[in-house]
Amino acid sequence: MKKLLLQLTGWVLLGTLFFTIGCTPEDGGTDGGGTPVPPLVSLVVESGFVSDNAEVEAGTEFKVKLRVQTGSSELRSVRITEEGANLATTRFTINNGAIASNNPFLITGTSKTGATYEIAIQVHEGFQTTKRYSFEISDERNLTDVVFVDITTKGEPVTTITGVLLNQAGPAGQGGLDLDTGMGTGTVSTNPTSVNAEIRDMGIDLSKPNATNWRQQIAGMNSAVIRTIGGSMPENFNFDNVQFREQIVAAYDSGNDLTLTDATTGLKITSPLKIGDTFTVKRDDKYYLIKVTKINVTTNDNMDSYEFSIKR
Repeated sequence: MKKLLLQLTGWVLLGTLFFTIGCTPEDGGTDGGGTPVPPLVSLVVESGFVSDNAEVEAGTEFKVKLRVQTGSSELRSVRITEEGANLATTRFTINNGAIASNNPFLITGTSKTGATYEIAIQVHEGFQTTKRYSFEISDERNLTDVVFVDITTKGEPVTTITGVLLNQAGPAGQGGLDLDTGMGTGTVSTNPTSVNAEIRDMGIDLSKPNATNWRQQIAGMNSAVIRTIGGSMPENFNFDNVQFREQIVAAYDSGNDLTLTDATTGLKITSPLKIGDTFTVKRDDKYYLIKVTKINVTTNDNMDSYEFSIKR
């Protein structure tokens, strides 16, 4: 009886040993049932950082604060995507450039057990367009976790008005155009601030007959600068398609300065205008897009005028 009892005790101990060995992971932790625990990635909710779907001004950047945590294994890398494709390394910085913008970027040192990264991303081009940005963490077991945000670009809507600019040699108090109101103004005043205009007509050429002496050229005034459309703007850039102020700014920044100079005033002037001619204008921190929609030529009275469509 004693021998049988000892045998039974030995079998119980051996079974317990086998069970213990079978439930111990080879390396790292598990969820308690033998399954490795994946890493965890999340976006920190903090002022100045995006943590959920958001609207972002076109041409700017947005920032996320990315928190990564271990599961069963040490962390290995973070991958950033835009619409499923790896984001170009020129479009983002990590910790203000302290970490090289590789994609994916490796996690090293003590960060392999958990870290928080500040990532600044240049938002995609376009207006009122939405793209998904994802942040994927992987560990040494190739287990992953991902978090994403949908970012929509937004812009400041433009206002469109109409303005009429008269021949500068015509009625007194005319020859200038206020692009904020579309109202005609003069071009000369003892108090310059009372002539709140951005563009002016260049009047007549006295060397030509009365019927054909209107020059049909304009220039900037009150420090306003006129530029033609050009540079890096898309071929299909169209006045009618411009919906946001940022588009006007981009058109001005990539535009071409006027090349003609008026011999009398020294002002930069346009070539004689044609219907459809489109220009950008900047005065201080204001930008305008103007298009010639009508040219009215009169005879012997200098009541000639242009009609402009103005976006601001």
